[in-house]
Amino acid sequence: MQIPQWIKDIPPFISAGVACVALLVSCVHALIAISNYRRDRHKIRVDLKWNAESTVFRGAKSEIERLGHITVTNVGRRPVSIDFIGLHLPGRKRVISWLETGEVVRLEEGSAPIVKKVHQDSTLEPFVDKWKKIRASASDTAGREYRSKNGGERPIIVPGVNQETRFRLHEPRYTPPPKEPRFARVRKYLKKKRGNPPNFPIAL
Repeated sequence: MQIPQWIKDIPPFISAGVACVALLVSCVHALIAISNYRRDRHKIRVDLKWNAESTVFRGAKSEIERLGHITVTNVGRRPVSIDFIGLHLPGRKRVISWLETGEVVRLEEGSAPIVKKVHQDSTLEPFVDKWKKIRASASDTAGREYRSKNGGERPIIVPGVNQETRFRLHEPRYTPPPKEPRFARVRKYLKKKRGNPPNFPIAL
């Protein structure tokens, strides 16, 4: 196929300009596609704020109660079912949940955020010195976990104990069952069939 003469007569700088415009359009299209993908996926924001709320007796000069807030917001375009909202405390292997067992809260796009109040009482006092390591987290029914940054400021502890906070912080810790030694079942089987097997790993 022969190239028409008028195409051959096009100056090189015009061809380069057309190529640059085509490249620019392709890049814009790719950026729009990536933006739509990121916007359409599941996205949850978790915020932790200490000293967010306080209660004062009428006529009193000092606060009698301070509350921290754990806020869970759906900032994506897809509905998400939240089955855990809690705190990760330093020095504890178990996280503390502020949802009841089996409770699931559905967050639609643009719906009001979930706000859980944490009483800043004497129960939290052992963790105050490491407040920068305290994190709030939420997870959905698909197993995705979302964590917050630290609370932004040191929580002010008010003397006294709130029973709900005390109950949640003193739930019995989960203790995993002891792990059975490697090849223990095989050794038990061989011991039963042949007597004591030699004390070395058995290749399976």
